[in-house]
Amino acid sequence: FFSPKGVAIIGASTNPSKLSHGILKNMTLYGFEGGIYPVNPQAAEMLGLPSYPEIADVPDPVDLAVVVLPAPMTPSILQACGERGIKAVIIISGGFIEVGGSGIELEDTCRQIGSQYGMRLIGPNCVGTLDLLTGLNTTFIEGVPSVGSIGFLSQSGAVCGGVVDYIADKHIGFSHFASLGNELDVDETDMIAYYGQHPHVNVIAAYVEGIQDGAKFIRVASEVSRHKPIVMLKAGRSGAGARAVSSHTGSLAGSEQAYEAAFKQAGVLRAESMEDLFDMSLALGYQPELKGDRIAIITNAGGPGILATDALERSGMRLARLERGTFDKLVENLPEAASAANPVDVLGDARADRYELALDLVSKDSNVDGIMVILTPQAMTEIVDTAKAMGELAKDIDKPIIGCFMGEKEVQKGSDLLMEMGIPNYPFPERASLALKAMSDHRKVKERSEPDFVSFDVDLEATREVIDRVRSEGRLTIGDAESREILTAYGFRIPKSELAGDPDEAVKVAQEIGYPVVLKILS
Repeated sequence: FFSPKGVAIIGASTNPSKLSHGILKNMTLYGFEGGIYPVNPQAAEMLGLPSYPEIADVPDPVDLAVVVLPAPMTPSILQACGERGIKAVIIISGGFIEVGGSGIELEDTCRQIGSQYGMRLIGPNCVGTLDLLTGLNTTFIEGVPSVGSIGFLSQSGAVCGGVVDYIADKHIGFSHFASLGNELDVDETDMIAYYGQHPHVNVIAAYVEGIQDGAKFIRVASEVSRHKPIVMLKAGRSGAGARAVSSHTGSLAGSEQAYEAAFKQAGVLRAESMEDLFDMSLALGYQPELKGDRIAIITNAGGPGILATDALERSGMRLARLERGTFDKLVENLPEAASAANPVDVLGDARADRYELALDLVSKDSNVDGIMVILTPQAMTEIVDTAKAMGELAKDIDKPIIGCFMGEKEVQKGSDLLMEMGIPNYPFPERASLALKAMSDHRKVKERSEPDFVSFDVDLEATREVIDRVRSEGRLTIGDAESREILTAYGFRIPKSELAGDPDEAVKVAQEIGYPVVLKILS
């Protein structure tokens, strides 16, 4: 899916307004060195490439097919790909489980064909894959991000497109993008496993709407998160959001509490927004490991330093207590009105050399685990030179340094320079604090001891009976009475209860149980 020797675009078009034309064009733009084979019986060539009438006519080597045809045609195309010996297929088209009805059956048929030929399938209802390292681009998204170390996956194709546009000029580097759509075969856990072993991926960022296989996810994510951070944004947390998810990719958003528990057990760091997802991923992907929770703040303004202190405290982190030697040297070298205590206030007239001096001294302090450098644009501020000084010092510092050049327009050049040098920069202290908190949380995940798993004897037959009964009634949720049956099958001690069909039966049950009793409606 990411470094094939040859790619067939089935349904490629000469019409620039078609998605399939956009995919073909993208395949030619970013240095992909493998074969590119448009498949369309109506054209002899496209974008200077020979076109082939059928997948069977495509020459070797070809090991990836991208299908951009109406959904009903997909099974026959998959059959042809299987006979051709292709083992990886991306189905871009929509019209499957997300529309219900015949779409569900169509998706099942595709799954069976894939299994029959040993083909792995991404999609349907997706925008494809992107490998910044090989130049592969099977998407129809406009533009690509910078090359870097973030491996991104998304169940939503539109989210991928929005992300590419958002980060286009922000110097945020990615190694891979994968849009998984309905996940009829390849799912988010497969991608986490792949990114987990890839040498160029330092952090895994994911947008998910539902987890396909909970046990598999916890097993794989638990293993990967011990050496590589996984940051995940889970959509569908609210009732309305969950309903929207099911009509989007066909996923059923599970219980919020279950996801929270699963992520915690698997060592997954949870983001609350797309902004948080990339703020956290940037720090985790580009900075040295945070070895403790003692943070030093260097600032040229008191207010932002206080905001940063509050944000760090709320995150469960703390201000480092500087060593006496560090404090004395700061007092000796900073202006009299400056503050040598943490937060270190270098004052509003601080030029780059004063920032450099403070950062050099603070970074050598053994009580300091990480540093946040706050800069607010003032008349004397040397924004670009300060960024350069931070970048040069960072080369020899084995501690994370996070920039907080506050604002946007005035600090843009400095912010860009920091990002180019691998120092994440955030416009406000709260976002910088969140990034440090993510680094702290990942360290704690890595420090966790191996869990001892305990198995219990449970009555699985009784549980299956309950679930089959619920399914046979066309229901997707388990009611109170059925929940009690399952809890009993799993050996939980629960208050005695029985289901009564009418008032007379309720009186009879109450007398058998013995008063006092509680009456609860089941509807």
